[in-house]
Amino acid sequence: MVSMTKNSPLKYIYWPFLKLRAKNIVNLLNHHIKIKENILDIGCGNMIISQELVNNKQIQIKGIDVLDMNLTELPFQLFNGKKIPFPSKYFDTSLLIGVLHHVKDQKTLLVETKRVSQKIIIFEDIYLNNLERFWIKVKDIIGNLPEEPKMNFALNFHSDSDWSHIFAAHRLHLLYKKILWNPFRFTHHAIYVLNV
Repeated sequence: MVSMTKNSPLKYIYWPFLKLRAKNIVNLLNHHIKIKENILDIGCGNMIISQELVNNKQIQIKGIDVLDMNLTELPFQLFNGKKIPFPSKYFDTSLLIGVLHHVKDQKTLLVETKRVSQKIIIFEDIYLNNLERFWIKVKDIIGNLPEEPKMNFALNFHSDSDWSHIFAAHRLHLLYKKILWNPFRFTHHAIYVLNV
């Protein structure tokens, strides 16, 4: 399979769906982001969500990921998935949008995210039962494989209760939480806004 790039025909097939998803996610996150914030999009993927944020608000944003899937002209940097290449408290807000379930060592990435951030926004698929847990794993592979076959499919999903324990263990203070049902994908999402 071929990876999606800025000049790939796949980009033009997927673009309307990627754009719609980005708009929906930004609508959910918009009121948690202030004008002129300095933002890091960790595991930024194609950066279409970042671009939509820039279009909506006067912010500065950088993306980092283990693969270059950036379809925009926004600043992007490769990293090793563990050590975030910025100084402590460099960013007002760090975004982890649909990325933590791709990470085997979530603890290391969360510690690093906490180090470089003053606030963290997480958007993740969650499950309420074992059937839903199985479905989100299948959906994740089907949805991401055409975009980037080299992507890490750790399938490291959690329930809302699991996330509460993880945040407590990392001394991350929950400012806001919302659980959403996606009727098109038959999955639940959670938004977590965390103070560092």
